[in-house]
Amino acid sequence: MTKQKPITEAERRQQLEMAAAEKRAAEARQRAEAEAEQIEMGKNCYANIWAQFSKDSKKSKSLAYANLKNNLAEFAEFIVPHIVTAKEHMALITDAEKYITGGDTGHPQEDMPSLMSSWLRGEIELSRIPLEKAAAQ
Repeated sequence: MTKQKPITEAERRQQLEMAAAEKRAAEARQRAEAEAEQIEMGKNCYANIWAQFSKDSKKSKSLAYANLKNNLAEFAEFIVPHIVTAKEHMALITDAEKYITGGDTGHPQEDMPSLMSSWLRGEIELSRIPLEKAAAQ
């Protein structure tokens, strides 16, 4: 049986520094892998949101923008840090809000008195059959 030669303080310090460096490298790899996974998830989520928007826009533009706004808000945690900035994300939601229409009227969300006053002034048409066509019959 041979005795191991005792290590010097400098050798022990070097071993500890090497072990710490290996640990830091492993933690950095884990963080990078986790971030890559989150980026991929964000890309997939973002692509799915726009695919749903495309499907919905074939039915109704208002429905498409309403669902887009809801999906952007619901899945913000996956999108914001990796795909778009918070400022860009808020701009997307604000822009989507502009295109959401109220009910079956197809006009931007307004309260009923302002819709009625616009209709009475002839600025918008709320009838299913325009008055000109009804008068011509």
